Amino acid sequence: MDYKAIYKKAYQLMNEPIIDGNCGLLCDFHCCRDLDEDGSRLGVYLWPLEYEAIYEKSDTFEIEKVPKEEHGDIHMPKDLSDMYYFYCDGSRNCPRDLRPLHCRTYPIEPHIESDVLMLVVEKDQIHSCPLLNQVEQWREEYINGIHEAWLLLIQIPEVKTLVKYYSDNRIRYNNVQSIIKGS
Repeated sequence: MDYKAIYKKAYQLMNEPIIDGNCGLLCDFHCCRDLDEDGSRLGVYLWPLEYEAIYEKSDTFEIEKVPKEEHGDIHMPKDLSDMYYFYCDGSRNCPRDLRPLHCRTYPIEPHIESDVLMLVVEKDQIHSCPLLNQVEQWREEYINGIHEAWLLLIQIPEVKTLVKYYSDNRIRYNNVQSIIKGS
């Protein structure tokens, strides 16, 4: 399966909501805001080849190419190409079918340890998501869809490289709060 087909299938699998209802109503859409408290613009980095698979022919969102050297992490794997930064528009009417992977999976992160894919929650959180205290309400369909999607996505070598990179950092800094699902 080519990377574009993998991304399209992963997006479909990740369409399940994390809870019954709209999670954004719990925190006034904190993750979806366009500006930080200091006024700086917010968004998310796209995963390798996500831009090419999903957004390249779209003008719906503002997306900026960021040379890997400017990403701010000087230890990024050398074999990865430049990154793309997806700017949020602060809209509560975000087209859910076009949300980036980071938005689809948060607060769950893909994690590879001993060559096994797991879904984890990190200790250090950028957002104070109320769902972190309501894990018992997370829908099984959501968790299974996220897991199945990441099993597909790590077939893309660049994605697997980045998942391993983030996983190694979590291990190094003891930044795994909980394991949600393992293979």
